[in-house]
Amino acid sequence: MNSRTALIIFLFSCFYIAQSFAQNITITSTTTLSAQTGNNTSAANTFAGLPNGDPKPGNVSKLPIRDLVPGYNGKILAHYMPWWGNSGHINIGYSTHDPAQAERTVRDMISRGYDGVMVTEANSNNWDQTGALTMFAAVVNHPGFLFAVSQNKGAFSGTTDPTSRLIANMTFSNQHYFQSPNYLRINGHPVVFIFDTISGLDYAKAKANSPGSPIFIFRNSSGFSPSYSNGAFSWIGLPSSTDPTGLLSLDSFYKASNSFPTKAAVGSFWKGFDDSVASWTQHRLAPQKCGTTWLNSLARVQNFLANAPEVLKVATWNDYEEGTEVETGIDNCASVHASVSNGTLSFGPSFSSSAGTESTVDHYQVYISQDGQNLMKLTELSTGSRTLNLSSYSLAAGNYFIYVQMVAKPGILNRMSPAVTYTVGTGASPTAPPTAATVTLSWPTDNYPNAAQWIEVRASAKSTAPITAMAVQVDGKTALTLNNVSSLDRWVFGSVGSWHTIQALAFTNGVWVRSATVRAFVTH
Repeated sequence: MNSRTALIIFLFSCFYIAQSFAQNITITSTTTLSAQTGNNTSAANTFAGLPNGDPKPGNVSKLPIRDLVPGYNGKILAHYMPWWGNSGHINIGYSTHDPAQAERTVRDMISRGYDGVMVTEANSNNWDQTGALTMFAAVVNHPGFLFAVSQNKGAFSGTTDPTSRLIANMTFSNQHYFQSPNYLRINGHPVVFIFDTISGLDYAKAKANSPGSPIFIFRNSSGFSPSYSNGAFSWIGLPSSTDPTGLLSLDSFYKASNSFPTKAAVGSFWKGFDDSVASWTQHRLAPQKCGTTWLNSLARVQNFLANAPEVLKVATWNDYEEGTEVETGIDNCASVHASVSNGTLSFGPSFSSSAGTESTVDHYQVYISQDGQNLMKLTELSTGSRTLNLSSYSLAAGNYFIYVQMVAKPGILNRMSPAVTYTVGTGASPTAPPTAATVTLSWPTDNYPNAAQWIEVRASAKSTAPITAMAVQVDGKTALTLNNVSSLDRWVFGSVGSWHTIQALAFTNGVWVRSATVRAFVTH
């Protein structure tokens, strides 16, 4: 075979290989729009969110919480409140006496990478005790998932002998919890957290007379010092003049733990604190800063990995009244926009607050769809990416919908862009015929003179085509975006002493439809 023949065969082979690789991609659904945008938490769908930073439950990032604490090998717990459904608390849409709800909660915790649950007020009253027992019954369905109890001041209400009450509580816990392989132990002893130090309680006597040989872990750095203490756990750091972020309290706690090497240390992390909706409010506030408080509180332990705490815990999983719950997901003040031009997808994050940052984002996922509902993952892109050449994909001629999902860091809410259309070849536009759509902004009314700093916005949309998203703009900037809704009742931020323009939008048939603009003056 001469060299010319060999060259022809080589070129033909290259052409054949190129043609085989150029075969059209088959669009096969791997997920749905509703699965990627709907509520995937244990929180109730009926919970609409609160102005203290507890968002409406959404599509939370299920990346493992350990991704935020690389190198940490201890246990990570979720601090759980068992009192919901009781008339003494706000309605969050579920009862902690519901076994199915407890099971959903445990499964959600496990799916996010938590190792166990710490239940507060486990012996305080009939309601909370039943809530704790209901949670424990769900825990034992999951071998290896841990359970621990916390003693709060409510457990000692009405008693004149708190020492005997604590012994009685430990007797109950020994009968119902301590003997389980699911119970949290340190050095073979069941761990009991003491949240409030109770006046007149002889802890040494209580420990010596408590069955099951429990160890007592007290709150904050001062909890290390007493002779009867077996260790301490940190709580939430509230900002002060000397600690403007509240995070220095964690450094102090971890440093203090190194001075007590024989005692257990339990670190903590949180998204923020705001007790403004609680009936007992003390107007305490630790800002969430669009998810960065969450990331920074977790990062503090990195400086102490050489003598890391045995346990970390989130404060809290579901305390909605103090704005610390992470069950519904953490709001990073973000939305994601996308557009297609000449075969290039352009996208990026938008933040409704100056505190918002792409550091709360883990990566982006691009989905493709032929019907706008059934999705196939096209590719994954790192943060900082802003474009994707769609024409590099071998797609059959036709019409497609493209979505870009902002996949957040663990525990933070994911965001999905509205659909954008992409046409390959000369096919007709994938959008439907012109759509009749209206968006009504029912609250606030125009020229409303007395709005709160967190302005409630109520809006609804109607369309002859599917509505895939709604948004609210304040002063021309997008404050929030919700997928797969045709109505909303949410809060947006406005600075005190200023008039603000507010507009609601609905995404339908490939376009944003706007409501009339209203003005509201924020007085408080």
